[in-house]
Amino acid sequence: MNKLTNEELLEVAENPETSTEILNKLAKSKYDRVREAVVKSLNAPLEILNKLVKDCSSYIREEVARNKNTSKADLVRLSTDSCVITRCEIAKNKNTPKETLIQMLEVEKDKTVIEELKRALELRKKL
Repeated sequence: MNKLTNEELLEVAENPETSTEILNKLAKSKYDRVREAVVKSLNAPLEILNKLVKDCSSYIREEVARNKNTSKADLVRLSTDSCVITRCEIAKNKNTPKETLIQMLEVEKDKTVIEELKRALELRKKL
């Protein structure tokens, strides 16, 4: 895989037939777009999402927060992320524990995130 171009790596990551073994390798790519495609893959196992929750790129962490397969523990971990968009995605993710949403609301300063948290908590009341 070292001989593939960035675009070729991206194509492999976006291919729904790509194995988890290859996705694991691609998750270590130095190219954000490749790692982002890995997170978006339906085949991305929890272990990959767990690794990428600590990614240096806020774009990758946003995608992990958006992914419906991300574990509750990782969603909780991301709930204090420095990136506003990541915190918004945590609020939108139906798998985020209600207790986490309440804790976030108690300390959140960003108006957009506060609105998402209120919306998420309101939706949960209806369920």
